[in-house]
Amino acid sequence: MKTQNERYLEEILNLIETDYSADIDLLVLYGSYVNGNTHAKSDVDLFYVPKTSRSQELCKTYLIQDVGYDLFPISWERLENIARLNEFLIPLLVKGKVLYAQSPKEETRFIQLQKQATTYLNDPLYRTKIAKQRIDETTQRLGKMSFLIDHSIILQEAICRIEECIDAVLLSRGIVHLNGIRNFSHDIAQVHDFPTGLTDILDALPHQKVPSICLSLVFEGMRIATSFISSEPPVSKTPKVDDLTAFYQEAISTYHKILAACDADDSRWAYLATAHLQKEMMIVEDEMRIGVLPLLDFENDVSLSDLKQHVSKRWNDIKSKLEELGCDVIGFRDVEDAFKKVES
Repeated sequence: MKTQNERYLEEILNLIETDYSADIDLLVLYGSYVNGNTHAKSDVDLFYVPKTSRSQELCKTYLIQDVGYDLFPISWERLENIARLNEFLIPLLVKGKVLYAQSPKEETRFIQLQKQATTYLNDPLYRTKIAKQRIDETTQRLGKMSFLIDHSIILQEAICRIEECIDAVLLSRGIVHLNGIRNFSHDIAQVHDFPTGLTDILDALPHQKVPSICLSLVFEGMRIATSFISSEPPVSKTPKVDDLTAFYQEAISTYHKILAACDADDSRWAYLATAHLQKEMMIVEDEMRIGVLPLLDFENDVSLSDLKQHVSKRWNDIKSKLEELGCDVIGFRDVEDAFKKVES
């Protein structure tokens, strides 16, 4: 005798093939039914890739025998974003199984996106960058917690923020809950040096009744996660000369603003410009690993004259590094020279 889930799948497939075959590109199965991690009340996780506006009629939840079956759309554009690891729905793509495709072309496109996501998950530099972005997003959400009053909502948000920190740590090691929340502990166990402080906080939060303590625990969790992700061994990556040259040509304007601000004895302008330039430099360092040092790393208060000297030295160091890598840091002699080369 067929199970309820098997009968549901048959009905959905029949509905699509009979009435909506021209309206969707794909029907994809994912979740516990695919990985075999089901329980008595497990549903069947499905999504479809829409082709026409009529496909919106398929988007609904079927409540059958106290089990909710969701069927919802995900566009190709969103799948492409997921493949770049920019959303939390990575397992939906990586472990997805195509049940219906309008043609082999659509199924091939889906498989290519699966391969792309896997490639990014196997790239330590890329996945670490995304993990850091996840922590930044968590930081932004944390600000809202400071204004909450209801303890249950504070606790809800605190647990979610720590879960996001754990997700980011796992992602930095190429793990993305492929088997769902139920196997959370199993995923954590795959990281031999996983920071136990994070799981200790997750276990402690449900027992906290004081909102300020919940908030403090989340801050500590974020500190632990950030420290762990930042300690990932740097991965050598071949610098892209064109990208580095473009960085230099754009950033030199900010560099000159710093010098002008120091000469004008305008401290506010000088430090704002220095912070902006350091931000640009650190983005390059995160991407290329060429040994760029920060600008605002002095230990004591410095005069604007000292700041100018310090920034100039660091900028010249960068210029030398880029020159060694083959970047054009000389440019043109004058306007006429620039346009003469363009015309030739």
